[in-house]
Amino acid sequence: MCCRPITAKGCHARPRRRWRWAGPSTDNVGCRETVVDGVNGFLVPVRDVDALVAAMEHFIAEPALIESMGRESRRLAEERFDIHRINAVMLEAMGIRAAAESSAKA
Repeated sequence: MCCRPITAKGCHARPRRRWRWAGPSTDNVGCRETVVDGVNGFLVPVRDVDALVAAMEHFIAEPALIESMGRESRRLAEERFDIHRINAVMLEAMGIRAAAESSAKA
């Protein structure tokens, strides 16, 4: 488990790195895109120490949350950042996918 409260814009690192752990994260731009509150972590308001303490206490009271939320983070990462899906969307947006498919059929 990890706790990384962020007070500035953006998340502590690229969003994909956030998927490696479960824990509290600041309800801030970037962080809220990687944390589904109560599913793979807890979002806490910026500079709210009491909310951060309460989120950490969830893990003390229920240590199994660390593993289950970590697994859910992994599942979400694989779903949202699948390289084959991302590449297909990019190629289609650039018009390359359609061109490549028609030249392969010829």
